[in-house]
Amino acid sequence: MLDRSRSIPAGQGTPGWIDRIMPMMATLTESIGPRDDTAGYSVRVGVVVFPIRNGGKNDQMSPANAAIVSSLTSSKTELLALINDGTGVPDDIAANESLRFPASKWTYTPTWSALQLAEDLLYGTNVCSVSSDIVTQGCSDADNTTNKAVIVVTDGAPSQYQFDSVGGNYARQVGVYI
Repeated sequence: MLDRSRSIPAGQGTPGWIDRIMPMMATLTESIGPRDDTAGYSVRVGVVVFPIRNGGKNDQMSPANAAIVSSLTSSKTELLALINDGTGVPDDIAANESLRFPASKWTYTPTWSALQLAEDLLYGTNVCSVSSDIVTQGCSDADNTTNKAVIVVTDGAPSQYQFDSVGGNYARQVGVYI
């Protein structure tokens, strides 16, 4: 899961998405080594990004502000091409469906929405893709007996999390359990 909210710089002149996060993702992909093994053992990787559009104060609650940009795949080449595209010039339209950084510095960090998609991707539950008003059901062929992990790359707490109040406006508990 990759956070690309406005608190993370694009990386053009200031270290950020293009020159730090994308190279780190390439190294991580190489280290994980997605593959299909002849013995039937495979390592598959999927990628979820959030946010996928600029949001207003109520957009934090929208389940449609995260996206699966790569379903589970064992193709390291496919993943590295996706990551390489993420180093391109920031672009709002391309950022809706890829790892490209948004040009208009999108606000809010809907971590909970991305976690739901990651769970759906890994376990085949609920909805696997929410984009605008289009919902895709049943996109995962997840095997509930295999080992799974979620790697979260973010710079902080979910949007509008208020550390000094209980139940603050837009506060949402976020927990990762595998």
